[in-house]
Amino acid sequence: MALSKLYVRWTKTTNPYAYASRMVIHAVIDETRCPWRRERASSHVIPDLPGPDRADSVDEQLRVRAALTQVPRGKDPFGSV
Repeated sequence: MALSKLYVRWTKTTNPYAYASRMVIHAVIDETRCPWRRERASSHVIPDLPGPDRADSVDEQLRVRAALTQVPRGKDPFGSV
């Protein structure tokens, strides 16, 4: 937007580079003052969804560990030679 304004006024100003610099500075200041800049997008909100239930996974791990403690040391738990 600032460039289109600058294009229209480029030949009408006495110092176009200073005018362009001032336009950029004002555009940045206006951008930081906009109220929408202080708002957060809805995508930043963490949804309150329950995670997956891992209780079955923990139970399975406990069963496997209990079974492995009953295998004698040095013995292959899978029965291969």
